[in-house]
Amino acid sequence: PLILDTRFRQTNSVVTANVDFNTMLPTEILSQPTENLIQLCETDRRGKHVKDVPVQADLQANRICWILTEVDAPAKYYRLRIDDTRKESNWSRVKVEDDGQRLNIYLGKDPLAAYNYSDEWKPFFYPINTPLGCVVRGRREEHPHHHGLWIAYGGERTGSTDIWSEVRGRSGKIAHKAFGKIVSGPVYAQFVEELQYTKPDGSRVLDERRDVKIYNLPPEGRCIDFELKLTSPVDTGPKPFYLVCRVADSMRITELRKGFSVSNAPRSANPGRIVNSHGFSVIKDVPSPASAEWLFSELGTPMRARWVDFSGPVGSGWAGVALMDHPASMDHPPHIITRCYGLAVMGRIYPLEILPGSQGVLEVKYRVYVHLGDHEEAKVERRYEDFANSPTVAVGTPEHVQ
Repeated sequence: PLILDTRFRQTNSVVTANVDFNTMLPTEILSQPTENLIQLCETDRRGKHVKDVPVQADLQANRICWILTEVDAPAKYYRLRIDDTRKESNWSRVKVEDDGQRLNIYLGKDPLAAYNYSDEWKPFFYPINTPLGCVVRGRREEHPHHHGLWIAYGGERTGSTDIWSEVRGRSGKIAHKAFGKIVSGPVYAQFVEELQYTKPDGSRVLDERRDVKIYNLPPEGRCIDFELKLTSPVDTGPKPFYLVCRVADSMRITELRKGFSVSNAPRSANPGRIVNSHGFSVIKDVPSPASAEWLFSELGTPMRARWVDFSGPVGSGWAGVALMDHPASMDHPPHIITRCYGLAVMGRIYPLEILPGSQGVLEVKYRVYVHLGDHEEAKVERRYEDFANSPTVAVGTPEHVQ
């Protein structure tokens, strides 16, 4: 039995539990597909079956994952069962299809997102869809290096390698090397990717292991989780790296038109909104778009925040994207950089002294929450708490656990 403490839990939360499969299962079963091997059901306190629950297991990591769809009691009870008859399940699935250039991700037959890993400059997500439409933009003439959702390093005038711009002879690249894992399943799709960052001359800057999960959540709010492991850069300068999102043009707060600069661009007719975890809002707390460029700054240095949300008009309604940083990430919380023309960034500097025991590897966890409505309607703060404070799962009988 598994007992889940659901106090203060938001519905449609991602739940993970550690289970020592290595001591429970023989080697021949550990090497088999797990989707129909591991079964989970919700029970009452006495262990009576209530309903089956979609579950996904990673036997090598000794972990199971499921979605908490509702909270109606301070605790929920489950029973984990191993069934080697492997009957086919009817659960909907998050599927990944590799076409040789992109990983196309579907929920059933509906396209959720695409991960473009063969790009000349860097891998990125585009599109990322909601029921109202796509919330990120592709390449445009204006800021052509801003497209989709991506990881970047260095930048213009930082003194380090520029893997921010996309200028031949001046910019470096983030190159896809190989996928170590591509998984589809009833709870999440996952890919694990090896990448190398290079200078303009092709020499190595650092290596990255990127572990990404996309969860089977309702269309009003879906999550993409990143777990990054980066080696120490062979580089000069301050060595910044970033999680970056360029939102759809319809979500802009200002319009970058010919004859205008970033600082004096006119406000959109139906402008979007930028809000961070401190509660500062571009629309509510500043008098003009120009001063909004400094909203998240302290004396010219970007303010640190746990999350930042950019929402605006999409299709016939309103949708948004929230970038979230996990408290376990090194140097949490990160710096926040936003631009009213459609950019949201979480940035941090690779530390000179990394934590003991990390073996020279910087570890960072992000969640990207794609939602309908603005940050209040989407309950972004509550969703952040779900991410930052994982539900407590205990193994044993209810009497033993309590």
